[in-house]
Amino acid sequence: YCFSSGESLLATTANRFLRILNQTRLVNLYGTSEIAADVTFFTVEEPVVRSSVPIGRPISNTEIHILNEDMSPVYTGESGEIFVAGASLAAGYLNQLALTNKKFMVKLGQLEKRLYATGDLGRVLPSGDIEYLGRKDEQIKIRGVRIELGDIEAAILKIPQVVRVAVVKVDEEDSARL
Repeated sequence: YCFSSGESLLATTANRFLRILNQTRLVNLYGTSEIAADVTFFTVEEPVVRSSVPIGRPISNTEIHILNEDMSPVYTGESGEIFVAGASLAAGYLNQLALTNKKFMVKLGQLEKRLYATGDLGRVLPSGDIEYLGRKDEQIKIRGVRIELGDIEAAILKIPQVVRVAVVKVDEEDSARL
């Protein structure tokens, strides 16, 4: 087995992997630091025809909920924010109670359930697998490192000669840059 985690796995990369190492299984994993790294998995067994590889289904003792802005579950095929519940959730952010209360919620409808709001968007495919759709905010990841574009823009705006600034992520084949 080979594992991919930390970045969205492009179909072109997965398909190249399958061609070169056709006897090895490729597993696409999804997760964040707040949820003990990886909480979903998808085994790539045949060429992928969509632009990215699904992130799959939850691991044991984990629940994935895709919710709309009203905190209601979305229908299959509809997009919403990915929320995680289960044994792998962190207790919260060290010495950051306000952020912990904002990101680690305790209610899902009438149920009392601790959920982590990932900030990631996803949808459930007809197969039951989850597809990652990107971020709902300006946070990006490059080579597994979280980057807040607004923080970089604010730092650049402190330079007296700079009047306006825009920082964007440029995706290139198998890499990205700002």
